[in-house]
Amino acid sequence: MNYQQWLNYREQELLVPRSKPAAKSTQSQFNSLLDRLGRYFSQLFAFSNEPQVREIVIDGKMQWRVYDPESDRTLQLNSAPEVLIWLEERHHNRQQHNVWD
Repeated sequence: MNYQQWLNYREQELLVPRSKPAAKSTQSQFNSLLDRLGRYFSQLFAFSNEPQVREIVIDGKMQWRVYDPESDRTLQLNSAPEVLIWLEERHHNRQQHNVWD
C-alpha cells in the first residue's frame, strides 16, 4: 500500500481529514540538517575540553558561537577570522599555562 492509498483508506474510515503533508522548503531542510549535525557534534564533544564552535544565523547574518569548556565561557563572534584568532589565542594561553604546571 502506498501513501496515497493509505490516505484514501484513512479518509474513508473518517480517522483523519484529508490533507496533504506540508512540504518543507529546501532551505528549511538544509537548516534542519545543520541543526541535527550541530547537536550531533555537540554531543560527541560534550565531555571534551576542546572548544565547540557553531555557525548561527541572527537577523540574516552568519555568526559563530564558541564555547570554551575550560573557562565555561560562551562568546558570539561575527566572522570566521575572529573565530580563528580566538582559537589561536586560546591555544597560546593554554601553552603558556602548561609551562608552569
